[in-house]
Amino acid sequence: RNLTVEENLRFAAALHGVPARLAEQRITELLALFELAERRDTPIGALSGGMRRAVDIARGVLHRPRVLFLDEPTIGLDPINRRAIWRYIERLRAELGATVLLTTHYLEEAEDCHRVLFLNRGRIIGDGTPSELIGALGHSVLEVTAEDPDAVAAALAGRLEAPVREGNRLLFRIRGEEPDIGALRGELGASVHAMNLRRPDLNDVYVWLNRTDTPLAAGSEA
Repeated sequence: RNLTVEENLRFAAALHGVPARLAEQRITELLALFELAERRDTPIGALSGGMRRAVDIARGVLHRPRVLFLDEPTIGLDPINRRAIWRYIERLRAELGATVLLTTHYLEEAEDCHRVLFLNRGRIIGDGTPSELIGALGHSVLEVTAEDPDAVAAALAGRLEAPVREGNRLLFRIRGEEPDIGALRGELGASVHAMNLRRPDLNDVYVWLNRTDTPLAAGSEA
């Protein structure tokens, strides 16, 4: 923490045997990428949490690893720096063929991965490409926010699959014909505060796998 940003990166380069001239080039590039050039001579201990995280990432990719393990790499970073990190990592994948193993709770970051695994208490509960996992959930999700969610679920039983409940909100996955939202609103009446039909994403897959014992699709091993 007493070393400056540049000293930290130079030290990391030396540990990995990166030649001094090449290290200088990469350090300059990374400082510019993560908007740390003006902090080159600042001790790590004086940086914000987000800036320290950016230096951690820069130090981890300085030697251009062929396999890169990233554990929650963008926690504490603003959206601009998060995007900058992912642009650089994508360059490593494209130019060097680097393999990236990522753990994250920002599931939008996993949507560009080739393969996604969902874990619960050390057990794999979902495995596949993002498109496979989302497709297994359904082609749309019906969100219903209601004063009495149990009554809504009972009224729609038999017509829609059993929902996942989050407080006063119900999530129905739609795998067949999409329901008529206007007709449902009229049928359910004023007890329904909001109703929305949208495309699913990995967040929906995660919620479904963790809140229900029902497989995503027939024959699924999740």
